[in-house]
Amino acid sequence: MNTLPVITLLRQKFNAISICLNEGAIRLWCATEAVAYNEQYGRGGVTVVHNATGISRPTIYAGVEELAISNALDKNIVRNKGGGRKRITDKYPELLLRLDQLVEPTSIQTKITQLVYDILHLTI
Repeated sequence: MNTLPVITLLRQKFNAISICLNEGAIRLWCATEAVAYNEQYGRGGVTVVHNATGISRPTIYAGVEELAISNALDKNIVRNKGGGRKRITDKYPELLLRLDQLVEPTSIQTKITQLVYDILHLTI
């Protein structure tokens, strides 16, 4: 079967809607399109959606699994627990201490107080 017209149509739909969706919604949209393709043509939906969107096959398969258990999903969670960038303080635990030493609140207050004192005495 010639999938080029389907791929072209999916690409146009994806380009139009992808700017409005977060990572999880894109995954579910791709999975929905893949399942719909499979229902109509029998198989090959993941490949067609992958070719149209550039979304990886494992991501689309994960979306298909999520669709199968959609009632159990929390709609506000985009990634699985532990996904995403790690906190920088986990990598550099001494970072906050060093930043505090660098900015040292008492020295800032002293400098601001001195600045206010100087301004008041210049204007009087």
